[in-house]
Amino acid sequence: MSGGGIPKSTINREKIQGITWQNNCIVDELGWFDNVSRASKELQYFYNKTGIQPYVVLLDYNPELTTDDAKTAYAEQWYEDNIDNEGTFLFMYFAEEDADNDVGYMCYVNGREISTVMDAEAIDIFWAYIDSKWYSDMSTDDLFAYVFEKTADRIMEKSTTGADVMVLLVVGGVIVAVGFIGYKTLKVKNARDKEKAEETERILNTPLEKMETDADNLADKYLDT
Repeated sequence: MSGGGIPKSTINREKIQGITWQNNCIVDELGWFDNVSRASKELQYFYNKTGIQPYVVLLDYNPELTTDDAKTAYAEQWYEDNIDNEGTFLFMYFAEEDADNDVGYMCYVNGREISTVMDAEAIDIFWAYIDSKWYSDMSTDDLFAYVFEKTADRIMEKSTTGADVMVLLVVGGVIVAVGFIGYKTLKVKNARDKEKAEETERILNTPLEKMETDADNLADKYLDT
């Protein structure tokens, strides 16, 4: 987990292509949104980043839906009946009888074309943002705009992982090693150049008579041998 309890994103995700944006993407039976039309437009940020159509449905209390499984099945059927594409991420909220005081059941339905983006890790990130703001003082409009925006930003930009750090360290080590070899090679070359320069200077500063004498001595030495 990262700061604030939001999981890291460790997967490179590509934006979904071919899904047409639909502005009417909020159904509010509870009257919790202040401006449904404006709030729908705010959700377009998520679409622009991911290519996925977001959809939010807040439902009145239904006494016939008594279990979580029944509510999940209802959400899946609602998707089939009301959404005509497989590129939508549907969030559905089932209110309790005391809708203003009891937190209801929440679930999601993924279209078949978006699993490469809204994978298990991305879903965890989405729920973490929901959890972080559900009990805040934010309006419903601002809450969903925040959750979908932050989710899009996080899941579409890969976080640095331990494996990434290791790659950077290995690459950095290779660069340092190459630099060290180059330094040693240059140092040896400079030393040889210095020796050559010193030898040249010694020869230039040696009197001709001494050089001739040294040459004669060396010749005599080899002749004796």
